[in-house]
Amino acid sequence: MSHQQKLSDLLAAYRPPDSTEQTTKNNMLAFANEHNNCFDRLNIHGHFTGSAWLISPDKQSALLTHHKKLNMWLQPGGHAEGETDIKAIALREAQEESGIQSIHLLEAGIFDIDAHLFPAKGDMPEHTHFDIRFLIQAEEHEYNKSEESNELGWFTYLQLEAMSGELDPSVWRMAQKWHAMQHCDVAAASSMAS
Repeated sequence: MSHQQKLSDLLAAYRPPDSTEQTTKNNMLAFANEHNNCFDRLNIHGHFTGSAWLISPDKQSALLTHHKKLNMWLQPGGHAEGETDIKAIALREAQEESGIQSIHLLEAGIFDIDAHLFPAKGDMPEHTHFDIRFLIQAEEHEYNKSEESNELGWFTYLQLEAMSGELDPSVWRMAQKWHAMQHCDVAAASSMAS
């Protein structure tokens, strides 16, 4: 099975919660089908990237990086660097940008998707990052900042809510999805206990 087909199958299985993500999903599927080099950062139209909504061992905090180039708080993530397994890309980027090696996927499916313009740099014109995000859990709290970050930090939902006006809308969307999942987990645990 080709890398394009694997990616298309993964996207096809994703059920977007709203029309914004549905449009993004449709655009991603079209881009994957039209570009054999859909993971290649030299594709001037755009490329797929992999990211992680990285949560703490106790599931109470999410790790964000203050990105040097973009000067904003974002989830760990980045380019394929020759890889075509989007889950492996997300895991690798989470490890590289957090310094935490002991991590694992919490869900096999996609957690969130986003397509955004990345500014021109050097010979590379402005292009689209088709970012696929996965829910990933760290097995330790200690992190180490990479060269790509101004700083790293664990944030609770309440802290992210207080920052919501400063966050990229897709980061705030992931925080809300994660918060809703926490409430579902609490409700499920309560019903099992009673």
